[in-house]
Amino acid sequence: MDAAGTEAGGAAGTRAGVADRAAAVAAVGLLVAGALEAWAMLGGLEPARFWDTPSYLHDAVHLARGEVPPLGLRMPGYPAFVALVGGRALDLAQVAGAQAALWIASVVLAYALVRRLTGGLAAALAAGLAALSFVDLLFMAVTIYSETLCLALVCAAALATAAAFTGRTRGAVAGAGLLWAAAALVRPIFLASAGVYLLAALVLALRRALSRRDVALAWAGVAGVVLAMASLNLARAGRLEFSPGAGLSLLNHVGHPAVYRHLPPDQARIREVYERLAAEQGREWIGWWRAVGPLAQVVAPGEAEAAGRLEVTAAEPVAERVALRAIAAVPGGYLRVWAGAAEQLLGRFALQLGWSARPDGPPQWPPGTWQHRAARAAEAAWQVGMPWLSAGALLLPPLALWLRARRRRRHRREDAAGPAGAGAALATLWAIALVNAILSPALEPWAGQMRYRFPIQHLLLGLVVSAAVLSARALRPALGLAGAGEGATGAGVP
Repeated sequence: MDAAGTEAGGAAGTRAGVADRAAAVAAVGLLVAGALEAWAMLGGLEPARFWDTPSYLHDAVHLARGEVPPLGLRMPGYPAFVALVGGRALDLAQVAGAQAALWIASVVLAYALVRRLTGGLAAALAAGLAALSFVDLLFMAVTIYSETLCLALVCAAALATAAAFTGRTRGAVAGAGLLWAAAALVRPIFLASAGVYLLAALVLALRRALSRRDVALAWAGVAGVVLAMASLNLARAGRLEFSPGAGLSLLNHVGHPAVYRHLPPDQARIREVYERLAAEQGREWIGWWRAVGPLAQVVAPGEAEAAGRLEVTAAEPVAERVALRAIAAVPGGYLRVWAGAAEQLLGRFALQLGWSARPDGPPQWPPGTWQHRAARAAEAAWQVGMPWLSAGALLLPPLALWLRARRRRRHRREDAAGPAGAGAALATLWAIALVNAILSPALEPWAGQMRYRFPIQHLLLGLVVSAAVLSARALRPALGLAGAGEGATGAGVP
């Protein structure tokens, strides 16, 4: 190599070293900022219980004693976390502290995800700072709910996916699959995310972009988790299924007025149940927990009492029977449910900041305190930004990938921002977000629930920022595409 090439390579290495040190400093800064924010906003709050907390604690008590809990509505991931962290006495203060740490970790993981996908420090730092401002999830950290654990697992799985497809970390291919499976043990919708990831990995393996052995291990790991969970449910209830309560979730779909109001005459008794409940409760969208007992009185009177107590073994068959018939009888009903849920999310989005009047509700700061004012200001900002962020998550990534592919064809060279699989990682994460968006209304059609799935905010934020950066780079001239990052990649190339 001539002197000029050596000098260029040395300069590129120096720039890369400076960039790495700056990235490390930024990560430490986010950790410190997250810790200070958690201390300031959560330090005076007691762990809060909410609607689903008792069912989580019920299973956690059994697990803390070393017992398998009876079949219930909850996946075992979060109760196991509560039992592990809280100990036999289930110290909820310890659980809340661990969840606050997981929230801080998810902020740093969001930063690392964007850094991995784009190679840009500014974009990654913007993602991390925006994640810090999402006080909705900050308050959930002291609520005994599964959102914080699931968020950390999803962010870790997304980062592992990017690491696996860029080929920089050994074991990341199998590790990403296991992380998606772990997220599914907390919230089963992420089993679909694991499936999308495995299919993408298989395609890359067939194209020799990934090790076939690593991909086979990833498939085996996820399959092992699924079979173990299904076997447990078979032993507990005689049903070979990954997640208990799938039929109950489908009943949420039937509870939308776009479905039950259009049921045919042979299902008039089902429609009458929903119309009566809507009149009694003053709301049109009826959740399964309100409907399954009255429905059982119509379709399975012998199971009505147990179904009304929400015993899964009795309520699940009733829900499946009603839901499958109703869905088949109302063509296009799902699209109407999806549109209604999307309209709530994009048009009436509101953060869960813990201002509930319920005595067992989420924590709250009294009006007038600086914490209250700060949280309300963040809510106002996110109410404006969330619709645009949601739309960007679904529209920008395909545009970025198309521009990136067109540029690569035109210049016949690799994208600087892109390690070999950066585009594949972005496409896979976008597909996961899209699948979650499609599935969410069938499982939890309320905007309040969808915000944790469509989208998972930190993952969505990473997708939007990454797509925007890749789009901008794809539109720039070939030379100087990625600044210092490209200098390191292309040093010595004639």
